[in-house]
Amino acid sequence: MKVLFASLVLIAILGATIAQDSYGGGYGRGRSYGRRPYGRPPYGGSHRPGSGYHSGYRYPPYKRVCPKLPDPKDGSVNVTGRYPGQKAIYSCNEGFQLVGFARRSCSRSGKWSGEAPICKRVNCGPLPHIANGAVSIHPDTRLGSTATYTCNSGYKLVGHDTRTCLANGEWSGQEPSCMPVDCGDLDDPENGWVHISPNTLFGGQALYRCKLGYELSSDDVRTCQANGHWSGSAPTCNPIDCGKQPDPAVDCGAPDPADPNGSIHFTTTTLGSRIVYRCNRGFNTVGKSVSICQANGLYSNPAPVCEPVDCGELEKPKNGDVTYYPGTYFTSTATFRCKKGFRLTGSEVRTCQADGTWSGEKTGCQKIQCPKLKPPQYGKVYTSGQYPGDYAVYSCRYGYSLSGKNRRVCLHNGQWSGSAAQCKKDDHYGGSYGGGYGGSYKEHEY
Repeated sequence: MKVLFASLVLIAILGATIAQDSYGGGYGRGRSYGRRPYGRPPYGGSHRPGSGYHSGYRYPPYKRVCPKLPDPKDGSVNVTGRYPGQKAIYSCNEGFQLVGFARRSCSRSGKWSGEAPICKRVNCGPLPHIANGAVSIHPDTRLGSTATYTCNSGYKLVGHDTRTCLANGEWSGQEPSCMPVDCGDLDDPENGWVHISPNTLFGGQALYRCKLGYELSSDDVRTCQANGHWSGSAPTCNPIDCGKQPDPAVDCGAPDPADPNGSIHFTTTTLGSRIVYRCNRGFNTVGKSVSICQANGLYSNPAPVCEPVDCGELEKPKNGDVTYYPGTYFTSTATFRCKKGFRLTGSEVRTCQADGTWSGEKTGCQKIQCPKLKPPQYGKVYTSGQYPGDYAVYSCRYGYSLSGKNRRVCLHNGQWSGSAAQCKKDDHYGGSYGGGYGGSYKEHEY
């Protein structure tokens, strides 16, 4: 029996050794084997050809795949890959701009970073009006649209007259301005002088005068016109020639009366007599200011017309309005008003002056805001806001009572109603100060 048992043990040991050698063992200890489908060797293991078994198997790390990304409306997305670390790059079609981040990354969790951006149509928005001019936009305020600036009569544009809506949502260039036309200085005539009032800008007047013994050859008044040139031509001062005694039979008679806003000056109405017309301050002379009695018994020119200086319309303030009475010409007034909840800044009433400008300062409408309230000593003040209609509520700490009204309202004049409340110590309160609110709070009706 002992011999038989020993033989069986030996056979078992030899069989195990042969089995290990057959499967790539031979190291004195058993190995675990696994079968991989498709006959591929496991990650990091060895493979015995034809056996279908592998040794030293280690599973590879699992890679999560990020989902497929749709193209944004009016744009596209270019994806380099959908594995961790790979990118998605967004872009928009022409005429649209990206709102959000252009790049997203695939994370290890299988999710794309951030949020998908959107493509918004490029819109540069409206442009503000310019003083003494206008701006027109065609066809709208979107990409490629053009804004064209023009100036009122008597003003010239400083800067470019067109701007274009760009892909970044901004208008190209800078806003131009409209400046008054300047006719420049005039030379004094020989044996005379010229006085310019109030300046050489559009609407200004030049008055010519001669020394004693000299007379003007033509009109004595010239006006700075919208085209930047002085009206008429420069007169000269010529020596007065008494000549032969004029024919007493030639008499042109009473000249045309002066305009109601002007005056007439003459001494005689016989042949060669000069009739001089002048317009009052704030009025421009339209026509010839000098008329001469001719040999045919007629005056050379009719009486001129005196037209009031026109100051033009003022820019209407945002959140406000302007009314003119009776118009925009000399002595007319412009009265400004603001919408409810807004306060007027600058001049409320402006007057058209003789030089063609409006008196006063530029007018605006500023949103009315009541000042910040200071809390009372030993109390608090809560405000719902600082604009008209908002309210403030006062309260006191424990052991103090409110003196005055507990509610105040922000009025349309930018002031709080009533006066500030105070917190006074209660006579019956004997406890120590605890720092809390509401224990002795007494509400007073507003």
